[in-house]
Amino acid sequence: AVPAVVVIVIGSCQAAIVPRKFLPRTQLELRQLGAQGAAKEGQNAKFQILAPARIKKVVEDLKNPVYLALEEPDRREFLRNVQKDLRVDIQTPGNQSSIFITILYADVDRAWSGTLLRGLRDDWREDVLERDKNKLKDERQKLGLERKKLEDRYLKEEEELANLKRIAKISATQPIPGTVGVRNEDPEYDRLQASKAQLTQIEFS
Repeated sequence: AVPAVVVIVIGSCQAAIVPRKFLPRTQLELRQLGAQGAAKEGQNAKFQILAPARIKKVVEDLKNPVYLALEEPDRREFLRNVQKDLRVDIQTPGNQSSIFITILYADVDRAWSGTLLRGLRDDWREDVLERDKNKLKDERQKLGLERKKLEDRYLKEEEELANLKRIAKISATQPIPGTVGVRNEDPEYDRLQASKAQLTQIEFS
């Protein structure tokens, strides 16, 4: 009976002395867009969200009063404790068209834990959106250069076709005299039409 009483007493003391920690959570969903899935971004999420540089940035942006009141060595210890109490879970559904990322943070201060979670979530989400935006911008620029090349080629071929018409004194679609069918087009004219089709395919706003 004595050991049981000791265990109960120790447990009661710990319950009274050690403060209770709250464990709020927030979740994001990464959806597959086009041919590129969300798997790669989901695999990197855990390391990106828990990166010391990101945690420091978010804590300083949120101006945590406890952190700001500490000296530099204690601030580093504060950030290490924050990282230790953070957890990122990755869940992949069966179809793998989406990935769910759950961020959890255990802390005795309920308000601060929720604020930190929202800060980390929003900071990481903005990074992902910015990367996607830059990727689309680069792709648009490449398509623009390709379109310019095709336009230059189209103008050159159109000029060559006009010269051929002047030399032969014929229209590109004029039937051969004495026949009811349309004559075969000049190869330059065929290349011009192919260029027009390519330009139509890469039109974008």
